[in-house]
Amino acid sequence: MQLFFIFTDAVCAIKMNVKENNVKVLVDSGNLIGQQNPDWSTIILGDMFYDCDIRDELVDWLIRHRQTFKSRVFIGDPGRLPLAESNLQGKLKKMAAYELPETCARENNGHTKGYVWQLCGT
Repeated sequence: MQLFFIFTDAVCAIKMNVKENNVKVLVDSGNLIGQQNPDWSTIILGDMFYDCDIRDELVDWLIRHRQTFKSRVFIGDPGRLPLAESNLQGKLKKMAAYELPETCARENNGHTKGYVWQLCGT
């Protein structure tokens, strides 16, 4: 089972995508940070590294969950400073890069690309 930690406005889109691709996932818009579940084989989160407080909590949780349950962890982020300065550096493998629309780039302090990183080597 895969785990998606998401905001409420993304639930509908993810459920449609899951149905279209005939996959089984748990979609939850609640705060799951810190929870441990051996059934979560994959954790995917995006747009969460916007300040240092949430970053530190996320990093601790993701590393602990990966080490304990060998879960795959994927992070979507345009490369904001909190992620760039995290202790995940050297443990992230870039899986994909996407051009951001101009309006999105403005909202992300001029970042023109969004990236998907996989947490490795913990």
